[in-house]
Amino acid sequence: MAGGAQRVVAARRALEPATNLGAAGDERPSAPTGRTRTLALGLARRQKDGMAAIHQYEGQTHWRKADASTNPMNHEIEFSGRPLLHASGAPQFKGDASKVNPEELFVAALVSCQMLSYLALAGRAGVDVLAYDDRGTGTMTIADKRMRITEVRLRPRITIAAGSDEAKARSLVEAAHDACFIANSVACAVEVEPEIVVG
Repeated sequence: MAGGAQRVVAARRALEPATNLGAAGDERPSAPTGRTRTLALGLARRQKDGMAAIHQYEGQTHWRKADASTNPMNHEIEFSGRPLLHASGAPQFKGDASKVNPEELFVAALVSCQMLSYLALAGRAGVDVLAYDDRGTGTMTIADKRMRITEVRLRPRITIAAGSDEAKARSLVEAAHDACFIANSVACAVEVEPEIVVG
């Protein structure tokens, strides 16, 4: 583009899963429609072809009673031979603010899954993604008489190569949301506010 300037196309899209009432009155996510459904089903088909239908993931936690100088919420999380993750409770609940907490890991899982789903779909659709940066925030409050995370808001900034289809790049954000394993597994609303940058 002239003068090396980047053209920024900002779009806000609320991606709370739509619901239908089942036969017993339970709420179930509606299936995506149109192009979004085609892209999401295409990714699911490829995943089914390349992987087994059932997967299991394991995480371990280790906690030991410590002396009075150590926060009693501090613990370690281990994932099969990889470096230990030092964690604690959220600082709002007297945890150690210098360590990650379960609420942050929950948000991070949604951020990561949305990105990986997007990159997979973009590669298949011919959209050349140069960079992907996101800042997710989760809101926890009392709902239905229980303290829980009620909403996670993602703000991906996606940089695509000059000449890439901007409209397609933007539509893939919703398709990625529909294909995201973690978003499909949670009860809270997930909103995505994408910013598409051509550069």
